Amino acid sequence: MTIVIATAARFSLAASLLWGASLNRPNPGRFAGALLTYLSGFVPAVGLVAA
Repeated sequence: MTIVIATAARFSLAASLLWGASLNRPNPGRFAGALLTYLSGFVPAVGLVAA
């Protein structure tokens, strides 16, 4: 399930970079895409450490 969320997050980030108004200002799509990308990488890392 984590890989599905990570893939959707990367698509969201790429779409907001391509079709966003400006790269100078943050927008919700970039924030959500970046946040979900980092969280979807953090969850398996924590799982490996905890195992």
